[in-house]
Amino acid sequence: MLFRMILPIAVLALAIAYAGPQIIEQQLDRIASEKNPRPSNESVASVSSIETASPKPVLDGWDRRHVMTEDASGHFRGTFVLNGKSFQAMVDTGATHVAINQSMARQIGLHLIPADFTHEVQTANGPARVAISELHSVQIGPIRRENVSVIVTPDEALSTPLIGMSFLKQLKFEIAKGRLSFQG
Repeated sequence: MLFRMILPIAVLALAIAYAGPQIIEQQLDRIASEKNPRPSNESVASVSSIETASPKPVLDGWDRRHVMTEDASGHFRGTFVLNGKSFQAMVDTGATHVAINQSMARQIGLHLIPADFTHEVQTANGPARVAISELHSVQIGPIRRENVSVIVTPDEALSTPLIGMSFLKQLKFEIAKGRLSFQG
């Protein structure tokens, strides 16, 4: 039973890791152009210039900490707050992005249309189309970050939110002796 739950998540994480960099570039360009429409005579910013202008962490300093304990299956699960709503989620250091399903996206105010689901990934249940969006905020304990990229999957492709590197790379974290320590 546990294998049936983990396999789709692992396959989705691999697909996201494989397709993630290209998808991120496309979506960063789209998000930047939507937020900052430019006159047609203005030059287009490169992805590297967008990445260097990424927002600073919301909290000042690195004095906020949170610790999670490994569960019986060897995973780190806990309560994360996505756009102000609490969800039980699993940390996945192999996932490029935070990942949620369409129902969760609606609950937290992401209004996606079918045309947003343009990226195909392979899951254990077969191919699935996903969308890339942005979360206003992600929080674990006292640690909060804003403007975190998220992959949105069909409901049947993902049952538990995955907290991937689009959030984790903004923190210091360490796994030792069955504990995951965040600092940020």
